[in-house]
Order: sequence, then structure tokens, then C-alpha cells
Amino acid sequence: MSQFRDTFTKDSKKEPLLSYDDSAFIFFAGTVLICVLVPCTYIYVKSLINKFFSNDYYNLNKSKHNSIYRSCKCSLCQEKQERGIKSKTLWQKLGYKKITQFFLLLVFWICLGILFKKMLNTKPMQTFDPFEILEVSIGASVGEIKKAYRLKSLKYHPDKNPNDTSAAAKFILITKAYQALTDEISKENYEKYGNPDGPGMMKVGIGLPKLLIDERYQLLILSIFFLIFLVFIPAIFIIYYQKQKQYGSNGVKIETLQYLTYTINENSRLKVYPEMLAATAESRDIPLREIDDTYVKKMMDELIEPKKRTFKVPIITKNYFLILAHMQRRYDLLSDDLKKDLDKILEFSLLITHCMIEISILRDWFLTAQAALTFRRCLIQALDIRSSSLIQIPHFDENNVKHVHKGKNSVKDLLEFVHQSHENRKGLVDMTENQTLDVKAFCTIVPDIKMSAEIKVEDETHIVKGDVASIYVHIDRTNLNENEASGYIHAPFFPHSKFEEWWILATYKGDDRILKYVHVKNCEKKVEEKLQFLVDRIGNLTVSVHILSDCYFGCDKKIDITFKSYSPTEIKREIFVHPEDIELDNEPTLFQQMMGEIRKKSDSSDEEEEDNLRVKLKSTLVQSKDSSSKVKIKNGMKVAFKNGSKGDNKNVGKDSGKAGDSKDDGKAGDSKNDSTKSSPKDEETDDLENYIPENENTEDSDYD
Repeated sequence: MSQFRDTFTKDSKKEPLLSYDDSAFIFFAGTVLICVLVPCTYIYVKSLINKFFSNDYYNLNKSKHNSIYRSCKCSLCQEKQERGIKSKTLWQKLGYKKITQFFLLLVFWICLGILFKKMLNTKPMQTFDPFEILEVSIGASVGEIKKAYRLKSLKYHPDKNPNDTSAAAKFILITKAYQALTDEISKENYEKYGNPDGPGMMKVGIGLPKLLIDERYQLLILSIFFLIFLVFIPAIFIIYYQKQKQYGSNGVKIETLQYLTYTINENSRLKVYPEMLAATAESRDIPLREIDDTYVKKMMDELIEPKKRTFKVPIITKNYFLILAHMQRRYDLLSDDLKKDLDKILEFSLLITHCMIEISILRDWFLTAQAALTFRRCLIQALDIRSSSLIQIPHFDENNVKHVHKGKNSVKDLLEFVHQSHENRKGLVDMTENQTLDVKAFCTIVPDIKMSAEIKVEDETHIVKGDVASIYVHIDRTNLNENEASGYIHAPFFPHSKFEEWWILATYKGDDRILKYVHVKNCEKKVEEKLQFLVDRIGNLTVSVHILSDCYFGCDKKIDITFKSYSPTEIKREIFVHPEDIELDNEPTLFQQMMGEIRKKSDSSDEEEEDNLRVKLKSTLVQSKDSSSKVKIKNGMKVAFKNGSKGDNKNVGKDSGKAGDSKDDGKAGDSKNDSTKSSPKDEETDDLENYIPENENTEDSDYD
């Protein structure tokens, strides 16, 4: 067993080439912390300065189009802003996120300070300097070096310092230094490599602490990694998931969305929405205290209910009367705790009322969506269902409204009051100068909308059933100057600051079905929007375009657009196709091009095969002609030989020249010439018919 262990551990005590270096880790960690902490601290301090020393309500940044925001500057809105700032504690002002960031930055700065202190205490890396070891000046003579060596060696010699390891180590250094300055080889090695012994082994250090590989702390390090990766990170993810799965993408709880989807119907009107808001999951999360029963009973006696309640659950009843107290401005019936509960309800009411509007619009219910918008206004402006729009004016109550409705220069609506000159406005007699200034400030920020709209089908002169028509809506806020944008609205009883929002709804006149809608959040002076819908009717049609405000009463606008829709049989659509598109259609696709190349290759190969066949046929015909001509020559020679032998037997002793001059020979020659004058086709047929192989010719010759 010992041999086995020694085999695998005999080199374990050698110094490794790659080792963990504590000093390198200190410098590395400090550099990383500085690079991260400096910009993060700058951003954090800048955000704190902006949060505490600048008032966002009155010092809004410019809009995206570089327009200056115009917000309400009445005394009521200023008091609301100051009241909100004073009522918040330091934790509420900073928020959970800011405080967490502060402690994290503090911890990391403390860590950086500790690392910096260790950096100062870290000894610099020592190098081999023979002049410093012998305590002689650079460029000293050989005699001075020998003298210094002699003195140092006498002082640190091991014989004079027995059992002193430091003296022995010092003596070795002195000897090395002396060799580096006197011995030529050692001196050359020192000048090249900084070491009299020549090049040594290079050592590389890792910028991580040795603690990570120390056997004493292995269990601790493994436990830390186990807790981080297997406990803390999964726990954080599970907690985050458990919290987020309760909410939809719009920030509303899934339970609330299901409840609203089930409850809202085509007949839902303004009276049902207060109790609907009180019964949502967010409202039911508000705590119910025993002391709240007294105030709830008092509110039940004082407040006017728009309809008979459906729910008898205590928490829903409490929230319902809190909403009614806000809409009727009866804050005297609420305790401080109930006011905080009301602020919580109003805080998430914007998200929930937005869901109410969207659910109604997506189901094409115009009147239901309009009722949800009206309820949203009631919450923002703290108005009852039956209240006049003039109650929105600062310092106005029911008595002022009654006075404004009567006599000369009377008005019935908010915009009529805004359009009047300040001298002709009624209801301001009993107001102080500051209150009158508040009314003036309010009249400058009330949105006075000038609206125009047109309907058409792009690239067409007529509208035909089945077309997708476009409604172009142009909005101009006449209360704003050029390069101005609408800022925070006038809402002194709503706890949070808010911008204007508008809903543009298009319907057929006399029909409550929504054709198309647009949610407008643009706060610029001039806004352009486009609504597209499918024309599904024929004849003279009228589309009503409604622009509805979500925060002010009496500012809505409506415009009717009349147009004629033709049937497809009356006007036939001719689809214009650009010549370039036709050329593109005629061009083969990539697949067709690939198939065409394959076909070309196959056709070319077929043509090559046909050409080869033709060449072979021609060669065979030529060979057949040659062979037939040879056969004819052989046969002719045989016939001539036979005839010649017969003539010789008959005409023995006659002159051969006479025989050649005879008429018979001449006729025979003529007949031969006539026989040679035959058509090429006959020759070919004769050649093929008279074709006789060589072996057959030999047999004939033997037979003859």
C-alpha cells in the first residue's frame, strides 16, 4: 500500500508551474471592483440628487419631439404634490430598490477598502541584484567586489553562525552575487537572464486565492458552492416565479382578469363598475381591521349608493364604500388608515380600469367601453356618476354650478366655460385672488381638441364592399402653443400624477359595434392616427369617429364621415401589375433553373448518343460497301477467267488484237457501260444483295 501511495505522491511536493497567487488575486479583485463600483456609484448618486433636489412634477424633461410639457400649476395640485412628499417616509421616498442598492454598494466599497489595505502591505517582488547583496555601487571594481565579498562571507559563514538558517541563506546569496560579478559565465548568464545559474523554470500564477485549494477549507468551499447554486439561486427563482405567475402581462392579477372577463357583459353600465373594482383580487388583498367597521357603517348612512349591492363580503363592502366616498369627495368620513387603503385602491385602479376598457372594446361593445371610460374619469377627477363636468374646475361646488347654469353668460359644459373670457365667467365672485388664478391655470391646461377625419381606400378612387378602408384622424390641441406638449393633468384628489390619454373609437352611425379603435398616448400638440376596418356593407354609409378622454369630462369629440360603398359588380377592381413584376414572375425560380440545367444535360447526352449511333451506322455502311466491292472484283475476275479459257479453246492461233477489234467486243463494251450507268440506290441494293462473305466466295470458286 505504501508503494502504491508513493508512486502517485512522490512528485506532489514539487512546485507546480501554475499556482494560485494571493497577491495577484488582490490586485485582480481590486481592479474589477473599481471598474464596476465607480460608474455604479456615479449613477446611483445622480439618481438620488435628481430624486431629492429636483421636483419632477414641475421640471419635466422635454418630450421625444423636443416639446416643453405644460402641466397644471394650480395651488391644489401643488398642495397634493407637497402633501405626497411629506407623507412619505425615507423608506417610501427611496423605495426598496434604492435602499438595497445602497447597502450593496456599501458592502462592495468596504471590500474594496480591505483589498486596498492589503495591496499596501504586499511586499514587492524581489529580484536578484548582486550589487545590492554585496552592498557595492554599480560599476565597482573587482577589488572592491572581492573586498565586500570577503567581509560578507566572514560575517555570514555557516561556521561562524551554526544552526542559523537565515545566515546560511544569506551566505548562499553572497556567493551567487560574487560569482555573478566575477565569473565570466555567471556574469553573462546574469546579464541575459537575471540569474547567474542561467535560464530557470518560468512560473505562472493564477489570480485566485490559495484558499480554494487548501485542504483545510475544501469542505467549507464545497458547502458555499452547494448553498449558492443548489439552494439560494433556485429559491430566488421559485419565489420570483410564484409571485409573477399571479400576474398577467399588463400587471393585473390573473384572478382579476378572469373575474372581469366573466362579469363584464354588453349591458354593463357605469353603476356596476364601483362594486366590480371593489371585488377584484387586488382590492381584496387590502387588510380589514376591526376598527374599520365603525367607519364603514357611518359611510353606509351618509353616502348615496348608485345601485343595490351584490356582494355582502366585509372586505368588498369596505372597498366599495371607500370608492364611493372618493367619488363623492367625502373624505371627512375616512380615518387615516382608510385614506391609505383608498390610495392603494386608486393606485392599481388605473390598470384595472384599463383592462375593463380593453375587454369591452375587444368584444366590440361601444356603450360598455364608454361606461368604463366614464368610471375611470370619475376615479381620476373624484366625481360622482351624476355630477356636472363643471365640478372639475378648482374650488367649484354644487352651488357654483347652479349659479353658472342660470342667467346671462350661463354655460352647461366645461368647454363652454373655458371658451369664455375671464370677465364673463360666472361663479368667481366669491373667490379669492389665488382661487381665481387657480381657475385661470386650470382653463389653460384643459384639452380643447380640434378634430378632422377622412376615409379612403389607398390607391383607389371608390370604396367597394370588401375593401380595407382607412380613417385618417387629425387632432390639434388648440389650448397648447407650438413646441408645447400636454403635461400632468389637473387631478388634485387623485394621489398620483398622470398624463392625458385618449381613445379613438369608430362605429357605424346608429350601431353600437366598434369597427376599430386606437389608444393614443401622444401628448404633442398635433397628433395623427390611422384606423383601418373592413367595409362589409353597401350603399350610403356613415361612420362615427369618437375621441374620448380618460381623465376629463366634457372634452369628448365626435365626427361623422359619410361615404358610398359600391358592390363588386358595380365597380370591378382591376388589379394593376407592374411590368417589372410580370418579368419577375416569368423568370424561372431557383428550383426551375436547377431542373432546367439537369434537362439540358440529359438532352445533350441524348444528342451525343444519337450522333454516336449515326457515326457507327455510317461506318458499318462504308465497311459493307468496301466488302461488296471486293466481292464484285473477285467474281468478275472469276467470270473473266472462265470466258477467257473458253475463247482460247475456240480461237486457237488467232491474233488477240483482232478479237479486241471485233464488233461483238464493242457491243459487249457498250453493254458493260450501260450496266455501269445505274442509280446510286440500285448500286446500294445490288451491293447489299450481292454481298457474299469471303468464305462463301471460296466455296463458290471450288464449285465452279
